[in-house]
Amino acid sequence: QGVSAPDNDAYDMGTGDYSLEAWIKLTGAWPAASQFIMGHAGDGAVTAWEMFLSGGNTNLMTSRIGIVTNCSSGTGTKNDGNWHHIVITMDRDGNCQWYLDGAPDGSPVSITAASLQSMSNTQTFYIARRAAGNYFNGSVDEVAVYNRSLTTAEIRDFCQQNDPMGNTCADDDLPAQVTPFNG
Repeated sequence: QGVSAPDNDAYDMGTGDYSLEAWIKLTGAWPAASQFIMGHAGDGAVTAWEMFLSGGNTNLMTSRIGIVTNCSSGTGTKNDGNWHHIVITMDRDGNCQWYLDGAPDGSPVSITAASLQSMSNTQTFYIARRAAGNYFNGSVDEVAVYNRSLTTAEIRDFCQQNDPMGNTCADDDLPAQVTPFNG
């Protein structure tokens, strides 16, 4: 299970900003052990980056820079059997931020302590697993890796453009619905 690809310079972030994006679909209980959505190297490598479901922490997702710098999501529902758009932005001299269905999920977390840590390596790129296993038990689609920190507007637009149900994504551009009072 899962997909792997040989190393490519496109997966090497160096000390630059980056964003990770995917659509995920989970059913059943939240996993007891961590399950990986994507990663380059991983398994505790100093130059690794990863995106995964935090085992035992319901609806919590984590992205890791190297072996110590973690950025955790909020606890918006992700295991309800529906497709969800997830993104993590990593502004290396600022904050990381999770997004769920086009809207922020949780609070920004400072990652400046890892700003000089290189994220370049010659390891394998994995989707729906990592080298040691930790297979993703669900569906993963539309995986993307960006060598910059996406804006909130870009994330919302990407979500809306690929929304499989047509109603999953946040839309700040819609006018408020007004119901006339007939009294």
